[in-house]
Amino acid sequence: MVAFIAAIALTAVAVLLDGTAQTVLQYLATLGFVLAWAATSSGICSRSSNWLRGACLKSLKWWFFIFVPVAVLNLVFTVVNKTSAQ
Repeated sequence: MVAFIAAIALTAVAVLLDGTAQTVLQYLATLGFVLAWAATSSGICSRSSNWLRGACLKSLKWWFFIFVPVAVLNLVFTVVNKTSAQ
């Protein structure tokens, strides 16, 4: 619940900002939502005693194998588009 509330707060602040600060806050909010989702999946659904460790590991896996590659691809596409537009 704490990760979810923190992610909502980061999203609210990011809406008010522009540029790099907004992007960083949006990535942190995404990480918060992923952590909350993983905690729900690992804790509520599996009813495991080590749900917190499982949630953190699941969040890191999702982050590094899904979100980071997508972010890198977005960066590549942005650089290519800016270069070709010049």
